[in-house]
Amino acid sequence: MKNLSVLAALCAMAVAFTSPAAAQERGIRNIFISCGLGGIIFPDDELGAVVVNILTSSPTAVTQGLVAPGSCAGGAGQSAALIQATYPELAMETAVGEGVYLTALMDTLDCQPAIRQELISDMRTGLSATVQSPAYPGMDRDAKAEALFMNVHGAIGDRYAGQCNAV
Repeated sequence: MKNLSVLAALCAMAVAFTSPAAAQERGIRNIFISCGLGGIIFPDDELGAVVVNILTSSPTAVTQGLVAPGSCAGGAGQSAALIQATYPELAMETAVGEGVYLTALMDTLDCQPAIRQELISDMRTGLSATVQSPAYPGMDRDAKAEALFMNVHGAIGDRYAGQCNAV
C-alpha cells in the first residue's frame, strides 16, 4: 500500500495488456457487481453495487476485476480495498464502535456475529496505539490504512482464527 503509484502503474499495464475478449469473458457486468467499493458495500444488492462503482470507483472495480478477479469474492483483497477507500470514516467508526463501514468490513471478512464486538474492541485498542505513536502525524493516508489493515488481520490471526471465514 505504501507505493500506490507503482501498484497503479502495474495495474494499468495489466489492463492495457488484457484483451477485450478477456474482459468480455470475465463479464464487465459481474465486475461492476462484485468488485470495487460497490461490491464491498453492497454485496447482496446488485443495483447498489453497480451505482456506487459507476459513480465512485469505476477504474478501481474494472482493474480489480480484470487483474485480480479472485479478490472480488471477499477476504483480504476486499478488506484492503474497503479500508483504503474509507479510512477516515472507518477509523472514526472504529473509535465509536459502530457504523456502516465497520459493519461492511465485518461482513466482508465474514466474521461471526458473536465475536464482532470483541474484534472491534481489539481494533479500537490497535487504532489507539497507532494514533498515539510518534510516527502517526507524519504518516500519509496509505500508511494509516495499512496500519489499520495490519491491526485487523493481526487480531483475527491471533484471537479469532476460524471465526472470520474470508481471511
